[in-house]
Amino acid sequence: MQLALVISLVSILMSTYLFVIKHYRELYKIGISNSQAIFDESSKTMFVKITFVNESSLPFTVVGLMVTQDKFQYHLSDWGEFIHKEIKVIHCNNHNRYEIEDKTSDLPIIIAPYSKEARYFAFKFPRTYRHDFFLEIESPQRFLVVPFNPVPDTYPNVAAERKGRVRVIQVHWRQHRIRSIKDFVVSLSHKKTWFLLKLKIKDKFLRK
Repeated sequence: MQLALVISLVSILMSTYLFVIKHYRELYKIGISNSQAIFDESSKTMFVKITFVNESSLPFTVVGLMVTQDKFQYHLSDWGEFIHKEIKVIHCNNHNRYEIEDKTSDLPIIIAPYSKEARYFAFKFPRTYRHDFFLEIESPQRFLVVPFNPVPDTYPNVAAERKGRVRVIQVHWRQHRIRSIKDFVVSLSHKKTWFLLKLKIKDKFLRK
């Protein structure tokens, strides 16, 4: 009787664990980065290679992209609008003009689970040397905004302190709130473990 009860409890716990893990892995986590932009000054077009990293067990669909100067900006012009067609990537200024073998992609695109996708996209945008823009990413389920620097070779991306060192942020991550809570709890646990370890080492040396 007791053995049957134990087996039932273990079975319930395993089923619950697998259910939670399955749904946790389905929660979205997407990383976005971009290359140095290429400008066609004759047509006021900006070409930029954007990389999407999908860390979820579900596909992530991108149906809209837009470059803005401020978060959730109201657009009075078409600057920053996505160009919905495949065109050749062209560099053009007052001195020279040349075409790159790549073509831009149209939307929507689907990023498979646990994979990354890097493609050129075209926007209506004049040449700029500013680095403080935002990229709006629209999917059927959500609307995301990340910092966008079209000239990282001129102005390096922003830096942040991670694990005791200041590091340049190469990829901007957006994820479900539950994933963020889990990461926060794990971070607190690591800090507490490290703090207790330092106290233990300090106490050991003081006793000598």
